Amino acid sequence: MESRDARALSEFAAALERAGVRYAVGGSIASSYFGEPRSTLDVDILIELEPTRIPELVRELSRDFLVTEDDIRDAILRRTNFNAIHARAFTRMDVYIAGDSELDRAQLERRVEQPLHEHTSETIQVTAPEVLVLRKLDWFRKGQLLSDRQWLDVLGVLKKQAHHLDLAYMRDLASQTGLDYLLRRALDDAGLAENH
Repeated sequence: MESRDARALSEFAAALERAGVRYAVGGSIASSYFGEPRSTLDVDILIELEPTRIPELVRELSRDFLVTEDDIRDAILRRTNFNAIHARAFTRMDVYIAGDSELDRAQLERRVEQPLHEHTSETIQVTAPEVLVLRKLDWFRKGQLLSDRQWLDVLGVLKKQAHHLDLAYMRDLASQTGLDYLLRRALDDAGLAENH
């Protein structure tokens, strides 16, 4: 991650924390933490946001980001995402509003603290590798099983985190979300099916 993007992410996370909003960084940033690093790093963040907290969140974000209250309210209404653009670095944050799905709940409940980058003690909340694999398998499924990028991210995390993953938890969550067949296929492709 370039230093300007890291700074933008740091400032975004700090604004969320000041506003009391739970979050988990996902997407390619999370898969670069736990799998194979990628040069194209999207900043995808899942947040838990009640409508009453919107004014406070906009106040905090407006220090460094271009964002509107209307966009956030629309994202909550539609259970979709809004964008926040860093005013100096022009880094775009794709911010998703958590719903009540098993994957959204798991992503926020099992988030893990990670250093922002290797040369700092500053930390951010990142999607746990177990949930990240299933989240990416869900995107892969939504894309009609055609996204090589999502599949390669899944295999990268599985191979790199092989001895640290809670596979029983993953299988249970995969069963709840209808992703069990894709998880079995991914474990097999990663060479982990027989070992676990």
